[in-house]
Amino acid sequence: MPDTTAIDIASGGLLESDDEGALRIAVIHRDRYEDWTLPKGHPEEGETIEQAAIREVEEETGSRGEIIEIVPPIAYLANRQPKIVVFYRMALVERKEFTPNEEVSELRWIAPSEASGLLTYGIERRLIADVYGV
Repeated sequence: MPDTTAIDIASGGLLESDDEGALRIAVIHRDRYEDWTLPKGHPEEGETIEQAAIREVEEETGSRGEIIEIVPPIAYLANRQPKIVVFYRMALVERKEFTPNEEVSELRWIAPSEASGLLTYGIERRLIADVYGV
């Protein structure tokens, strides 16, 4: 039986790019889960959730972001354990060439309005709708 007193904490980013006046956000595909999702992950030893969000975004997209603001966290059950993911809006600071790896197979830059048609998880689609008003 899972330990329902433990809460899994992760963080991630809504990495934003301005492509000729059009806002785009980074979404990733993970073959392991066959899903389209937002970049996120767990803090490493001694790392704050802000530092983890910046690192995870860079590891999963290949590009570096800078935190603009915190957005409402999302909460759900993952393997029957409560999980909270703290997301930050991030401005693109340095875009690098994306290289597929064992964790992330594809990166797409999409308009927030396209998220509902691509993101796998309803809770992430709702987050995008709430943050960007789409």
